[in-house]
Amino acid sequence: MEQSIIIPVSLGDLKQIVTEAVNQALTGTLHQFIPDEKRYLTRKEVAEKFHVTLSTVHAWINSGKIQAVKIGRRTLFDLSEIENAASPKYKRLQNT
Repeated sequence: MEQSIIIPVSLGDLKQIVTEAVNQALTGTLHQFIPDEKRYLTRKEVAEKFHVTLSTVHAWINSGKIQAVKIGRRTLFDLSEIENAASPKYKRLQNT
């Protein structure tokens, strides 16, 4: 039979101990469950990022400057492709 030791610990200390134990157990293991996914932006997010209107984003799609991905009814844009397609004028704006 196992022996039990009872140590008085405040609720705050117990939360901290458990949190530290969980964080320590998960460190490094979470990365195997999080795939290197692409980050996608909506039309509105693209417009906000480059300080342009939704009409401009639509014109960029029609001109082939950027490519949209349709997922159901949603139109999304790969962030890395958007940043690569941006002209020097808009690259300056995205750093602000």
